[in-house]
Amino acid sequence: MCGFLGTISKQEINIDRTKISNKHTICRGPDSKKEIFSNTREYNDLENSYNFHFLFNRLSILDLSDLAEQPMYSKEFNTLLMFNGEIFNHAALRSELEKNGIEFISDHSDSEVVLLGISYFGIEYVSKLVGQFSILFFNLNTMEVFLIRDRTGQKPLFYCIENNTLIAGSNLKSVSSLDKNKSLDLESLNTYLSLGVVPSPKTVFKNIYKVKP
Repeated sequence: MCGFLGTISKQEINIDRTKISNKHTICRGPDSKKEIFSNTREYNDLENSYNFHFLFNRLSILDLSDLAEQPMYSKEFNTLLMFNGEIFNHAALRSELEKNGIEFISDHSDSEVVLLGISYFGIEYVSKLVGQFSILFFNLNTMEVFLIRDRTGQKPLFYCIENNTLIAGSNLKSVSSLDKNKSLDLESLNTYLSLGVVPSPKTVFKNIYKVKP
């Protein structure tokens, strides 16, 4: 199932606070946990630098090796990925990428297919993905961040943008606990009491949203 939590910010990131918030997400991936904390200046020469902290909780399903661990970084393309889900056509997509000269490190990781596919072909590559997924893709060359969710919204993905800070993750409790200014959205609460669900893109919190399918 896996789950991830990430923060990208102009401000200093409280690593301990993020780790505490991750306790709501770690149940999604009990096999291992990996994190990256850095500044984008270490990856490019752009003056517009950001701090970032990514945590990934892994449930090993396809490629069980350490080479398939996330957050996953491509040195060739200078891109980062956190991916939750399963790509059913990953073998065919991998073969296509290899024909284009793309070299893989892992043996059969669908996460690496997603990382290298988007890195090589661009964000439109997600249209080729068949499966269930939520994705955080970070292009460190262009400083672009993409949040992507599968067509039926099977895999959850929440986010908050405030004060030059992006918080995104698989669990609403984790994201909301990092939002210092969170407050209940009474309109959404009323919707929940009426329908039993808060439709995308809203959540029960103001300024915290669900990525639409």
